[in-house]
Amino acid sequence: MAGVVPGIILTLLFIGAIYIVVARHPGVGPPGERASRADRQGSLLRAAPIPGVVLLTIGGMYMRFFHRLRPHPLAFS
Repeated sequence: MAGVVPGIILTLLFIGAIYIVVARHPGVGPPGERASRADRQGSLLRAAPIPGVVLLTIGGMYMRFFHRLRPHPLAFS
């Protein structure tokens, strides 16, 4: 967890910096065309495995199902 909180803080700082720059100079971030609801839902479904793998990995370590130093038999099955 030592890298999660700083990562979230850094992400929020990046979002804030982008917001400030675009608020001052709207030309550097012109709006694109609006995506339909179906396109947005499809994008979310295609991106869903990424947080799933992260949660499975971190949850497995917290539940002591995976160990960080020795390989687990499931990794080779």
